[in-house]
Amino acid sequence: MTPLKTNRRAGQAKQTEPIEAGSASAPKEVAFSVRLTADEHELLKQAAALRGWTPTNLIRTATLERAKHILNTSRVTTFNFKGLAVRIADQLFRQRTYEVTYQLDEHHTSTVQMNAGQLGKLVDDGDDAVPVAVRPDSEEFSVDALADLKMAVKFGGGEFLAQILEYCEGLTASKRSDVPAPIDPTA
Repeated sequence: MTPLKTNRRAGQAKQTEPIEAGSASAPKEVAFSVRLTADEHELLKQAAALRGWTPTNLIRTATLERAKHILNTSRVTTFNFKGLAVRIADQLFRQRTYEVTYQLDEHHTSTVQMNAGQLGKLVDDGDDAVPVAVRPDSEEFSVDALADLKMAVKFGGGEFLAQILEYCEGLTASKRSDVPAPIDPTA
């Protein structure tokens, strides 16, 4: 790792008020040296050109965005990134159950719980009990949740997506063959 370089303007003697991190008007005092392969440099130039930026501006912007995403998703903030990531993972991979209500006769009903596989096999087999209602155990996301998702993507970026994937991994682990079994601590 290369040492951090500090550039100070000659003759700058007066103190200035602290400027909030991320402010574009803050004096630039720190420089990093980054070494890239020729292929990496070309990739950087192409990506920067697509945005109308210089490679340096792309590096600076990407670095600061990623740093903020890491900080936002790694600590408690006023926005619950982990809670939303869990809700999304649940919507994607948690097994759903359905409450199926049967009409037994004119005055009686019966309610049973079914998973999606059982519900898919539900047919009218000529039995006296007739299904009259099916309700999922949870609702889909409301339109209001879209604002939360936009906020999480803006402030959490790829780090937020990684949280969603982490929870999805946990929900699907018992059904997968590519993950190891737990280690018995008493063996």
